[in-house]
Amino acid sequence: MGYLDSLIKYQQHSKYTKISIEANLMGPLFESFDDNEILSKIQNLKQSINRNKGFLKSNLLHKKEKQILIESIACYKELSKRRLGEFPYDEQVVAGIALLEGIIVDMPNGEGKTLAGAMAAFLTHLTNSGHIHIVTANDYLAQRDATWMGVLYHSLGMTVGILKDTECLSSSFETDDFQLNPCSTIQAYDCDVLYGSANKFIFNYLRNNLKFDLKEIININFETVIIDEIDSVLIDEARTPCIITEESESDNKKFLLASQLVCDILKKNEDYFIDHEKKNVDINQSGILKVEHFLQVPNIYDYRLLEDKTLRGFIPTLEKTLEAYYFYSENIDYFIENGVVVIIDELTGRPRYNSTFSNGLHQSIEVKHSLPPSPETLTIAKITFQKYFQKYRKLSGMSGTAAYDETEYSQIYGKDVIHIPSRFAKLRIEKNDLIFRTQEALFNSIVKLIQDINRQGQPILIGTITVDAAEKLANRLKSINILYELLHAKNHKREAEILKNAGKMGAVTLTAKMAGRGTDIKIEKEAEEKGGLFVLGIGRQESRRIDEQLKGRTARHGKSGEAQFALSLEDELLLIFGGKTIGNIIEKIGLDDSEALDHKFISKAINKAQGKVEKHNFLIRKTLYDYDDILDKHREGIYELRKAVQTQKNDFDCLQIIIQNIISKKLNLLDKKLNTIQFEKFIKELEQLINKEILNPFMDKRTLSKKEISVWAENVLIANIKRKKQELTNDDFPMLFQHIALSVIRKYWSKHLLNLDTLKSKTSMNIYRKMDFIDWYLIESNKLYDNLIGTIEEVCLELLLRIRIKVPEKTSLKEN
Repeated sequence: MGYLDSLIKYQQHSKYTKISIEANLMGPLFESFDDNEILSKIQNLKQSINRNKGFLKSNLLHKKEKQILIESIACYKELSKRRLGEFPYDEQVVAGIALLEGIIVDMPNGEGKTLAGAMAAFLTHLTNSGHIHIVTANDYLAQRDATWMGVLYHSLGMTVGILKDTECLSSSFETDDFQLNPCSTIQAYDCDVLYGSANKFIFNYLRNNLKFDLKEIININFETVIIDEIDSVLIDEARTPCIITEESESDNKKFLLASQLVCDILKKNEDYFIDHEKKNVDINQSGILKVEHFLQVPNIYDYRLLEDKTLRGFIPTLEKTLEAYYFYSENIDYFIENGVVVIIDELTGRPRYNSTFSNGLHQSIEVKHSLPPSPETLTIAKITFQKYFQKYRKLSGMSGTAAYDETEYSQIYGKDVIHIPSRFAKLRIEKNDLIFRTQEALFNSIVKLIQDINRQGQPILIGTITVDAAEKLANRLKSINILYELLHAKNHKREAEILKNAGKMGAVTLTAKMAGRGTDIKIEKEAEEKGGLFVLGIGRQESRRIDEQLKGRTARHGKSGEAQFALSLEDELLLIFGGKTIGNIIEKIGLDDSEALDHKFISKAINKAQGKVEKHNFLIRKTLYDYDDILDKHREGIYELRKAVQTQKNDFDCLQIIIQNIISKKLNLLDKKLNTIQFEKFIKELEQLINKEILNPFMDKRTLSKKEISVWAENVLIANIKRKKQELTNDDFPMLFQHIALSVIRKYWSKHLLNLDTLKSKTSMNIYRKMDFIDWYLIESNKLYDNLIGTIEEVCLELLLRIRIKVPEKTSLKEN
């Protein structure tokens, strides 16, 4: 960050602080108001804001605007004190104002981000800016925060909703007390402020654009979103798009064929290359030739193979099979329960029972473990986290580690980050990393360290990278009679209970990726006197932020605590980045297996290794974003098309446009003047559309102009549409057209997504490097999109004209 940026942020922080101080000065006045007087004041402020159309557009510089904000904050603070027993600190107020202005807030863990977010939501509500969506890291936090803040929202005149896995909840003003009751998803979205996880919001958006019935569609207000733990949502989870799938008609045989190719035919470093550092597979020309020979096809990239149930999308499937064998491991990325592959969330360590790996990866993992492959799924909707959240007019968020990714927030989202200093002194003791030669040596020494800490009564929270590591360490602790609680994906239901007791004297809590966020750990007074919670990390995560979040579980609110990490040279992070250098140092020093290397420069070397991973992960997110930026234009086009079909007032006008487009595209492929042979070919194509013979009315003409042919062809098709319409009632024809159109759009959009995946796979052949691959992808994908729209229009018309109506039975659809 340059000097000028630092100065601007200092001035910004100073401006917000002054506003908070002035709101504090108004405290005694608002204390003297009763509840009704405060609510009346809020209504007056709302009216003042409505009259001031430029509110918040002048960056709080105008005196009148500033005064409105100060009084609004004073109302919020007073009601917060009365309803929650919480009087927001200046730091929380500063954070709330920054969120209101659409800035990302870096605020230390335990400083009260929940209250700051609620203040921003209230101030936004006063401006009549539409519904406010507050995104949390998981369902538990959505329920906790909405319930906790709901009492305050209710007193401020705001309704609250929650999106959950099993149900939605919402409040109302039918009762004086705040209550959350079950409701529909549509009702939840009508609330003034709506809490939910990122996945809930995104998948509701995707499902919204798959629905047939207009009455079931949610009115999603893309006005304001506030994201708690924003780095978890916009950085960590942004490497993987959100995808909705349905079972396809593909033959699962292709997963067995792909596995056979990987295990028996293709050779590593000859037919494909594996980049462990970038987690990338690259099938070369030699591999492609072997695949084509094995499958007995001349061109594996031929789009006509989309109609082959076994070979459609084979190269993407083969790539996923290679990834399954080289990059995905049991009890690290997934576990197997009752013959079912269960995903372990890479960020939270929680199981994802209702999810599957996409694009054939799940089936590839099943085949790898000799499990029968589940039915292949076909992607019918997808979007990245980046593109979804960019749909909001105003986006802001908060995290204890947002400053780590300031550059990415600026480049991708155009967002500034402001740092809010802690109001508490930092008492956490951070010890140097311990580096051991082997995993065995690490575990032996760590068990002794845990034993020593446990003897003193100091509570210890141990965070491991994988379920496998957690279970191995648990077995060792069990062998020396140390009582512990084990928390990982297989035992996630007891999370709140286990972490609730993790701060008691002598508590030993062993976790796999699950200690970073969620339930607060309450430290017993006696345990505090012993030094507070000791956080011990076994191995380091790819991201420094996630390690910081683990460390952030101790020494919160100005209390004492300790944190340390222990690694071995066999850890994946060090094997790929820098482990050889550190190993050479250990050799020179002459440390034996039982000794650890403990020095500041080692921690710096590990931070450097993590920095390399973070840079690579940023490139993954940036590339994914670039691809989805192209796809987003297609997606918006398709969603607009669906909307036009669903909200059509005149289906005949819609069909007339389709007919004109079809005829225009067909004629554009022919000469300016059509000869008899070309015209006969054109007639054959029209006959295919309407499934009826057409007599040539221009037999005596040698050449025909496109204009007169266009008018004639349009009249032919419209006449057939009118005849079809006469077979149905006035209500049935629009419903029939809508059903056909939406079904066709869904089917061919799914094929388009598969086409684009195959298109991306061509990068492995390394034959399009003369131009930037993204530029090439843009050109080729747009050609595919143009074909997609043409195909949708033609198939819709063909199905509509070919369907026969059975009489006198109830109207049913039948295809010839």
